[in-house]
Amino acid sequence: MFFRFFLVVLLVFSFSYGKTKKENVPILVEADKLVFNKKENTAKYIGNVVIKKGDITIKAGSLNIYLDKENKIKKVIAKDKVVFEKGNVKGKAQEAVLEKDTVILKGNAEIRQKNNVIKGDVIVYNLKTGNVEVKGKNKRVRTIIFPEQ
Repeated sequence: MFFRFFLVVLLVFSFSYGKTKKENVPILVEADKLVFNKKENTAKYIGNVVIKKGDITIKAGSLNIYLDKENKIKKVIAKDKVVFEKGNVKGKAQEAVLEKDTVILKGNAEIRQKNNVIKGDVIVYNLKTGNVEVKGKNKRVRTIIFPEQ
């Protein structure tokens, strides 16, 4: 019963991270272990986690998915050596929080596009617009830009 419920939840809901032309792009989550808490409406994936939707891939040591009362994703939190990819944009951090159309990379955050690099303590990346906000708390923001030749 539980597994059927959970599979239905994963198959029928859609979340807006990286919307493509097709709104019903499936989400693939792989991990060594899954713990679903029906009372709290959370799913925790542990060990070698990979989540994919469209052109977005996130890899992490663990991943928590928080669902609302309608079983739609409210928030996703990835922890432990997080690697984020969307098209030719690659990022990494200690933690990543996904809400709506935003990825927030926290802790030694870095984002790359080709050879260009932006580093800071927190990077807020808008998946729709491509806008980036970088914050430095413990250290200054650093950008390395290679002019096109």
